[in-house]
Amino acid sequence: MSNVTYSTSIEEIDKRRQHETLPDKNTEKEQAITKSILYLAHALNMKVIAEGVETKEQLAFLQKHECSFIQGYIVSKPAAPQKIAEYLKKRFL
Repeated sequence: MSNVTYSTSIEEIDKRRQHETLPDKNTEKEQAITKSILYLAHALNMKVIAEGVETKEQLAFLQKHECSFIQGYIVSKPAAPQKIAEYLKKRFL
């Protein structure tokens, strides 16, 4: 059983499982698991969040397979809420 959290609106590929299934260092069988999760979520009209995305290869794989959202070091290192608010104000307000 994979470490996947189910929700009525969001399907989350959690960091532990995602590191086991993305293309950097893994087998086709493991990548098929991630693709299947994405396919199932899309078939159920759900959004998908992949956590712990750290490399360009992982990002490219997820984009190729239409992952809805990503989070991880490739986007931003963890930040304090005040820093995030400042960034959003500068960027979008």
